[in-house]
Amino acid sequence: MKTNQLILGIITIGILMSIAFLTFSFLPEQKPEKATKQVSTEDIGNNLEKSNLKNPSYEGIIGFIDEHITEIIGAYSSKKAVNGKWFADGFGFTSANHVYVDFEDGHFLFRALLECSYENSIISCTPLAILEKQKEEEWITIEWTDTQKDFPIIYTWTKDYEWQR
Repeated sequence: MKTNQLILGIITIGILMSIAFLTFSFLPEQKPEKATKQVSTEDIGNNLEKSNLKNPSYEGIIGFIDEHITEIIGAYSSKKAVNGKWFADGFGFTSANHVYVDFEDGHFLFRALLECSYENSIISCTPLAILEKQKEEEWITIEWTDTQKDFPIIYTWTKDYEWQR
């Protein structure tokens, strides 16, 4: 009798797990909305001149991301900073609008692929992918999709290390 109940219990758990898996696997993936902020030349320092407001420099975009990385990542990713604040350490651009950002909280290191745009004096950045370092040189995508993995890095900037894809 106990054996039959045990088998029936295992089958019931299996059926419930299958239903849960099927339910969640068919839900549409939530795409993050853009993080935006009205910016001026004062917001991002001397790297962006008034004559260049139609197309901010790499350094201008880096300044925006550096200042807002906690909001950009925190609003969209399941990754939360241990101390409540992320810090951007390195940047690798594949275009004027796509940038990989290494970010950490003092405990964990991740990389985000952001799509940034600039319109009407507003820089907007949307996370497209979150990556995690697995081995010495290997990053794997853990959230969303790395749409820029096949494009070359055209500009890099780091605080104190050599940025590598």
